Amino acid sequence: MKEKKRSFSYLIMTMICFLFLLFGCIFVYSMMRQNEKDDLNSLYDLAAQEKMMILKQIRGDWETLSGVSICLGDLNITETDQLTPILTTINNANTFIRMGFINTEGIGDLIDINGNTFEQVDFSNESFFQDALAGKYTVSETQEDPYTNGYINYYGVPVYQSKKVIGVLCAVNNSKILRTIVDATLIQGGGFSNILKSNGDYIIRSSQHYDVDNIYKLKDIGSFSNDTYENILSDFASGTENTISYIHNGKNYWAVYIPIEINDWYILSIVPESVINGNYIYTMGVILIISSAFIIFTVFAYRMNKMNRKNKEHLEQLAYVDPITGYSSFDKFLQDIDSLNDYMQDSNYAFWYCDIKRFKYFNDLFGYDAGDEVLKYFADLISRFTLKSELFCRVNADNFTGLKYYKDKSELVGWFQTLNEQMNHYVTSENQEYHLDLSIGIYCVNDFKDTITFNDMINRANMAQKAIKQAGNDNYAFYSQDIRKQILMETEMESRMHQALENEEFKIFVQPKVDIQHGNRIAGGEVLVRWVSSQGSLIVPGKFIPLFEKNGFVIHLDRYMFEGICKWARQYLDEGNPKIKLATNVSRLGLFQDDFLDFYINMKNKYHLPDGMLELEFTESVVLNNNELFQTFVVALQDNGFVCSLDDFGSGYSSLNVLKELPIQVLKLDMLFFRKGANTEREQIVIRNIITMAKQLKMRTVSEGVEMKEQVDFLRKVGCDIVQGYVFAKPMPLTQFKQLLIDKADGFQL
Repeated sequence: MKEKKRSFSYLIMTMICFLFLLFGCIFVYSMMRQNEKDDLNSLYDLAAQEKMMILKQIRGDWETLSGVSICLGDLNITETDQLTPILTTINNANTFIRMGFINTEGIGDLIDINGNTFEQVDFSNESFFQDALAGKYTVSETQEDPYTNGYINYYGVPVYQSKKVIGVLCAVNNSKILRTIVDATLIQGGGFSNILKSNGDYIIRSSQHYDVDNIYKLKDIGSFSNDTYENILSDFASGTENTISYIHNGKNYWAVYIPIEINDWYILSIVPESVINGNYIYTMGVILIISSAFIIFTVFAYRMNKMNRKNKEHLEQLAYVDPITGYSSFDKFLQDIDSLNDYMQDSNYAFWYCDIKRFKYFNDLFGYDAGDEVLKYFADLISRFTLKSELFCRVNADNFTGLKYYKDKSELVGWFQTLNEQMNHYVTSENQEYHLDLSIGIYCVNDFKDTITFNDMINRANMAQKAIKQAGNDNYAFYSQDIRKQILMETEMESRMHQALENEEFKIFVQPKVDIQHGNRIAGGEVLVRWVSSQGSLIVPGKFIPLFEKNGFVIHLDRYMFEGICKWARQYLDEGNPKIKLATNVSRLGLFQDDFLDFYINMKNKYHLPDGMLELEFTESVVLNNNELFQTFVVALQDNGFVCSLDDFGSGYSSLNVLKELPIQVLKLDMLFFRKGANTEREQIVIRNIITMAKQLKMRTVSEGVEMKEQVDFLRKVGCDIVQGYVFAKPMPLTQFKQLLIDKADGFQL
């Protein structure tokens, strides 16, 4: 009886265990199917995200080209010589490797990022050109670059004039940009994406693709029945998205295809079925071995939850977190702004747009890893001075934007100056202090009644930031209508500057330098530039020099001016006149050119000018940026007969160590020392001691900006050698300067 009961108990236990295992296996199987469904949904979401990234990339390039095309149409600029400076400037600020204009006949001229020009290229049979000529924004299929070994995509936008298409603005992007997007791995690193045409031909193949070198068409990726393949092509033709499974080399794969909404392109995202279901084979084995369906169910549920959570976190990480700083991405920033919209209505708030000045040079000097550390440091710094109700993010590169509340604009200025002060003393990982400056534009929303989007507000802050001059204390600016006018004016000057140089519109002026220790005789002059347009209007340096320093054109202008004064000096000496010292300014960009020394030395030798006649003036900022390099240049220039001077001493972060270490021959005191309204007694103490120190270091001293006789008397008394300023003469053309040398041969009378 007991045996029967025990057997019955064993039977019941066996049946319970069997049923438990059976229901456990059924449950696990159903969960596998559900997980497969969830992972397919995740695959769809990832494919949709990559689609948006592709759209954002292409539409962003179209927006850039659209802005340029509008300017070209408004300014009626289609000739290559007019387009070259504009397209070069735009090209340098974007990822395009080549840009150009195609006329209505399909013939275009292109210029690449290296300044190379490709003329009379025939695009008449290109579909992207024909569509753009019909008024569409277009991008071509991937094709081999005829000028390099790579692959490219052409972008085209129509250029309108009087509502009529007069041509197509064309840009060329490396296909690697789109490939980088589709190369992002999907679902535990096992998936990948591709871009196809509606006929099944591949446009972009992921480098993660199995058998990548043998994939050209959709049918190459695996085995499809004829009906399945025709259904896929039918979906492609009708713009339908769908999910499919197929077999390749005995392995099962899942794929999702979604229309990209560009041309007839589709994104095809593929993941092996083994990646989706691989973990559950192990789970089934464990259930059979340990015969504890309850424990397996618990572990299984935990693993499922963890996997789903990781997938969700991964998706959120891609979409909402900046990979360098760890703070919000731009998309998350815009989303968060929308959620604060009601709160913002009752507050004074502003959008700001900020970057790090000369960040490119920091990257070149310390490397990109160190540059990323700076970006992380700056983001942490912003976070430290940001309220919980305020927002910020990194847009791209070293560009940051944010939302800030204020009661008075002085609060915004004080906040920015605090950030800037912290960045002024940045310490690298190698314990080196490096001076970094910030530049910020601010758009105060309540100052304007316009009904515009948040994106437009951010763009206005960006416009204010771009309008800031690089020199002096102009590190911040509030958006205004004047800034908009300034940007338009700068755009016009940039479009004219190369032609102006060819037309010799940049004129040489000279301001005399007077030796106040020897009868107020003219000891030389400083070479200055004035822009006299072809219409006869005068543009002062303050209008165009800061712009040229930003866009690099100042290098060409410096060299043009230097050769011009060398040529005049040679003629002046050939007429039997005595040697006179002529000083010219050298910009920071000019100093860091590879051929800097060769150009200036060769130009002096070309015109056979005697040693000591030419003086090069360098500003403090050039010296402080790279002391060792500057010292090497000064020694080489002096060995070749140049006089080197330190200009604007006292205008910035003057360092006595700089004077001690550099073999400078002339020290030029900044005009700020002689501004009206200064404390005369304290001012004179500083000037007297600087001049005394310079004499002890065997330097000649020049004081510029002097306007009063009393200042001249004081400078003569304390031993200053040379005075330059309106007290003696204003800057003048070369003909007047030459006549002044004759008229004032015996010196000025004060």
